[in-house]
Amino acid sequence: MSVHSEPPPGATPIPESLRAQLADFRRQLWRRKAGEAALAGVIGFAVSFLLVYALDRLWPTPALLRFALLLAGASLSAVFAPYWLHRWLWRHRRDAQLARLIARRFPGLGDRLLGVIELQNQREHAATLSPRLRAAAMEAVAAEAAGRDLAAAQPPDHHRSLRFAAFACLGAVAAALIITPRAGSNALRRWLLPFSNTPRYTFTQLDQPPDELIVPYGESFGVTLRLADASERRPATATGRFAQQPPVTTGRAGDSFRFEFPGQQEPGVIEFRLGDARHATRVTPVQRPAIESATARIQPPAYLGLPEQSADLSSGRLTVVEGSRVTLFLNSSRPLRDARFGPTAALADVSGAIPAGFAPAEGTLTPHGRALVTPPLEVGAASFEVPFAWTDGHGLSGGDFKPRVHSVKDAAPVAYLQGIDRQKAILPEETLDFDLLAEDDFGVKACGLEWQGTLTRPGPDAPARGELTLARGGPGQRRSGGPLAFSPEAVDEMQRYEWPGNVRELQNCIERACILTEGDTIRPRHLNLSFREGIAAEAPPDAWEQIDLGGTMADASRRILIEVERRKIVKALQEAGGQKPKAADLLQVSYKTLLQKLKEYGIDG
Repeated sequence: MSVHSEPPPGATPIPESLRAQLADFRRQLWRRKAGEAALAGVIGFAVSFLLVYALDRLWPTPALLRFALLLAGASLSAVFAPYWLHRWLWRHRRDAQLARLIARRFPGLGDRLLGVIELQNQREHAATLSPRLRAAAMEAVAAEAAGRDLAAAQPPDHHRSLRFAAFACLGAVAAALIITPRAGSNALRRWLLPFSNTPRYTFTQLDQPPDELIVPYGESFGVTLRLADASERRPATATGRFAQQPPVTTGRAGDSFRFEFPGQQEPGVIEFRLGDARHATRVTPVQRPAIESATARIQPPAYLGLPEQSADLSSGRLTVVEGSRVTLFLNSSRPLRDARFGPTAALADVSGAIPAGFAPAEGTLTPHGRALVTPPLEVGAASFEVPFAWTDGHGLSGGDFKPRVHSVKDAAPVAYLQGIDRQKAILPEETLDFDLLAEDDFGVKACGLEWQGTLTRPGPDAPARGELTLARGGPGQRRSGGPLAFSPEAVDEMQRYEWPGNVRELQNCIERACILTEGDTIRPRHLNLSFREGIAAEAPPDAWEQIDLGGTMADASRRILIEVERRKIVKALQEAGGQKPKAADLLQVSYKTLLQKLKEYGIDG
């Protein structure tokens, strides 16, 4: 590109040789300075990339710093190059500007060149020099310039040093991309896109290191970091430092590093260093999940007739009767991920022996938030322990809850007679006074007396015997009984009675006597057996044989039904002690209907 000053019309142009020499000087100047600007831009970008590459080897270069380095590298092309070109190209595009530049090296020649260029721009008139003199002066300056090497007047040449620096930087970039292609390409992406989420590449690669850990509160804990299969370097040692505490150094075992840290009570961050790899793990101490409450639902054996019961299990001990079924309900301090129980372990009895036939139970439990429920556990002869283990959503385990279920046998009820001697002689009109007390851990259903007489002399009569229910209890009534006074006359009266109603009639008779007695003594008048004998005597001895079976089936059935009704009424009167209202209640008929039936069947009530 040739740019020179054109003389105005009528002016004398400078010699062609001088014009060519200035144009050549201009080309050299522009070529050098344009090359310097380009080389500076290349150096800027290369150095910027190399800085990111080098810093990434030491630590994760922040995005803002990478952006600043990219901006600095680009500024050499975007700012320095335009400035450089404007200074050396645009400001030295005219001949006069080149003459001033030459004057820095050759002052006399430069001044004369500048004077010649000014003469070129003058118009001819009477006050100016003659054209011949002007031309002679230009030729003289052109001859002087031809004898000089104007290249020596060029500004200092940085082209060579910049070219060397550029080649060195480009060589370093190429080496980074060729020798360490993964690290180089990673640094290139992080350099070109500083705000992207491209992670820093390290020669030491970790296999999914944890970003956050929940550890037991105040307990020592361990962290294991494993090298990835693609790791290019495998350092022999590594360090980890929790907050400002002393660092922990450990050696490599295979592809893993195991760090052991003391118990922590405050959250913090562990900084790991493995070769050029850096990793931060946030640690949060949390209390282990614990059982806050425990209850048991007990289903007693069916024969006891007891309803289901609930018991508190906070003490870790539960006592139940053998044959029961126990379901345990637990509540933890926070929601659980999984849990299991068992295997249950039999406990030795007081003699130190473990009952035979114990079958351990175990299984997994499905947590419902904080709640755990076991399946029903059979309680046999052996007491046992139920260990539990559980894990919460953080992966923290618990398992120090081992409730014990103690099995006890259902002992036989105990009865006590107080205030009576083993042998005592009394008159018939006297009474036998004593107290009866019955006890059972799981409820007294009923308590009473059973007696057996003996004959003092041979005779046709059988000795007196019988039984009496004094009180009825229930599954929840652990004690029953009370004071009792019995008259020998009543015993003799009961012995002589034939009891056609058998045991039930005897029982009803005794219960009625207990109600009618004014005090604590049962006497013959309270039994009212003479009335019962009268009723029993009225019944025909062979009533079934006297039934007329003639006629049709319906006629015979009607007569049999009449006999059944008559006998039922007689039996009800006996059981009611001759009281017609009570007999009507036993028969579940109205009192009026009973009176009609008595009259119809000829029963004297």
